[in-house]
Amino acid sequence: MFLTEHTIAHSAKVANIMSILAPAYHLIPTHMYVLGLLHDIGKLNVEGTKIELKKSEGHAYRGGDILKSLDFPYWQEVFCHGHPEHGYKSPAMDLLNSIDLSVNSEGIVIGQTARLYSIKKRYGETSDQYAKARMIIDNLKEENYSLWFPSALRLLQAVQQCAKVEDATIHNLFVMINGDKYKNQ
Repeated sequence: MFLTEHTIAHSAKVANIMSILAPAYHLIPTHMYVLGLLHDIGKLNVEGTKIELKKSEGHAYRGGDILKSLDFPYWQEVFCHGHPEHGYKSPAMDLLNSIDLSVNSEGIVIGQTARLYSIKKRYGETSDQYAKARMIIDNLKEENYSLWFPSALRLLQAVQQCAKVEDATIHNLFVMINGDKYKNQ
């Protein structure tokens, strides 16, 4: 069983940001860190294990089922993330969807507008992936505006405020969150 380097980088970034923002949404940072780390666990190659599901069922469903079998308290957030058609709502679900759609597949904070464009380019404007991502972002904008991060800058400002690093420039926060390879940009 394995996860790709990109999936690990994406999940680690989602976990870090969720843990920083958690207190602003009355959530426990360590719980949100673990949720962020595990939200894509369904991308594990699970063939030959106790949990065998068809690829078409999707990584969110596989991950939710894996975590439910382990009595993980946020299994439903994993099961329903990226799937607004379920109608499941919780503060942790909103935070997870918001940050998941702000970080690209390589683990770089790009904001929801750029992520949505990336999904449209990758899967097509008529794809389920694009339609669901668009619906989630529209719902965040309408129902939980504080979790609508159309740009990386807006997300970094939220991190700056929650992490109480007022003296850090936005550029330094971007480097802190995205890594040293962006230091000279």
